[in-house]
Amino acid sequence: MIKLENVTIRRNEKRILNNVSWSMKKGEHWSILGLNGSGKTTLLKIINGYIWPTSGHVEVLGNVFGQANILELRKEIGWVSSSLQQRLRNHDTALAIILSGKFASVGLYDHIDESDIDYAKHLMKLLDCEHIQDHPYEILSQGERQGALIAL
Repeated sequence: MIKLENVTIRRNEKRILNNVSWSMKKGEHWSILGLNGSGKTTLLKIINGYIWPTSGHVEVLGNVFGQANILELRKEIGWVSSSLQQRLRNHDTALAIILSGKFASVGLYDHIDESDIDYAKHLMKLLDCEHIQDHPYEILSQGERQGALIAL
């Protein structure tokens, strides 16, 4: 599912990650633990294709980074993180945020149709958060935000 080989990230001559190798197989469950600033979010951003390693090999769901269409791949990856929440626009409604998941984007920039809206509402109902669909993200509680991000 995930394969990292000798992944290094450098920013301003500082190594954020140094030669990280890790693989995750289907059906496995992992937790990433570490102190603030130890590179946990950086590692997740690499896996989601939001940042590129300075060196190393990344493969996610059988897609080799540098050869894969990352925008399409992101549609297959679920990610709930406080760092993702910071990228969302506070004035967007919960429904708009969930709909943006279809395009693996932050914000809606592409055409959506009625079936997309119906599906997003279905996901919200499954997560018992359909009551927040028209509420701006900025006024949602932390739990409501997490529900919207899971549906995303």
